[in-house]
Amino acid sequence: PDLQIEVSDIYSNLHSVEDTVVYDSATKKPAAGDLTNNNAVFPTYNNEFNALMWNSGYDLHWAKLSYVGSYQYLNSLNLYDFTSASLGAVVTYYLPSLGGLTLPTPSNPGVSEGLISHKFTQELRLTSPDDGRFRWILGAFYNKESSANDQIVGSYNAEGAPIPGPL
Repeated sequence: PDLQIEVSDIYSNLHSVEDTVVYDSATKKPAAGDLTNNNAVFPTYNNEFNALMWNSGYDLHWAKLSYVGSYQYLNSLNLYDFTSASLGAVVTYYLPSLGGLTLPTPSNPGVSEGLISHKFTQELRLTSPDDGRFRWILGAFYNKESSANDQIVGSYNAEGAPIPGPL
């Protein structure tokens, strides 16, 4: 009865596509027709997240010893269509005219974004009983986190595969 342990886990694995359509301002209907995606590059979202948590306590009768720890993991790979965005116009039209890089034909600019993150936390506490004249806490906390975020601008076909070229 002096020991309490709680373990919990949150896990999510999402694979989806964007379903944005362009509307005709005059008719207020999809410009390319119903159920038609207007993106030159098919946007995809792939996100995996896991958070494992541990919470425990032990009553020493003169104090309580507690431990709280967690491990979090995120792996995300997304592809965004920038064909009609201002970034797409800059890459497609302005960079080549200024002597910059050119996209291969067909010129469908997009951004591939990869994000990986790991986070590990621990906390150890020794606390006095609540009924004493003085209350005290002695503890330590540790956190380690590493992340990487890669973003690549390139040209992609309608299925999201990169088109080889100079950019």
